[in-house]
Amino acid sequence: MCGKFSHCVCYKNVCQPLLAVRRGASTLAQRRSGGRNMAACLKIPFDKLATIVENSIHFPLFRGYTILVLGVGDLGASKNPPELIKTYALGSCVAVILIHPKTRVVGMVHVALPDSTINPQKARTKPGYFADTGIPALIREMMGLGCSGGPKQMVAKIAGGAKIMDPNNVFNIGNRNILAVKKILWKYGVGPRAEDVGGVISRTVTVSAKTGRVTLSSPGKEDWRL
Repeated sequence: MCGKFSHCVCYKNVCQPLLAVRRGASTLAQRRSGGRNMAACLKIPFDKLATIVENSIHFPLFRGYTILVLGVGDLGASKNPPELIKTYALGSCVAVILIHPKTRVVGMVHVALPDSTINPQKARTKPGYFADTGIPALIREMMGLGCSGGPKQMVAKIAGGAKIMDPNNVFNIGNRNILAVKKILWKYGVGPRAEDVGGVISRTVTVSAKTGRVTLSSPGKEDWRL
């Protein structure tokens, strides 16, 4: 949420109307206005936008799809066919996508850093922020939705880990994140089936609970499947 930047377009067009909805002070017209602005911002067809999820709070707007938007360090899973799970503008962060073909449960975690030992308190409150706590937490979330057979029955895909703002690999966060998520996945016996990692582009990731399809997008490029 960009609320502290009250001058930015995103805040005025999207966050303010949604904050009004959260506070229960909005009218239907305000909800629709917020929905139209959010639809335009996220490039989602207006008539298919049903729910915006922000900080785990649902804002019912219209009939159609449910969109679970994950921020940095968030994780989520779904077995609801109309639902999409989406995370935006991955730089050095890595999205780990897990799909359980038998139950059609899908999940994703937006990992920011490889190792939780640098901040155990944050790992407790937001386990998805770190690879070593986020992936186990996502697996538990999916198991709670009925995934049987353990993580070895899941299909893993990963995206992100770019050298955004670090072209000379001074910090090498992207590559460290890639190696960390792979290490954790291998520990669970579920190596990545597909990956789109590294480089210098940002990636937005969308996962369909209906089809299990993973779609990537990046400014100036056509969308592609993972």
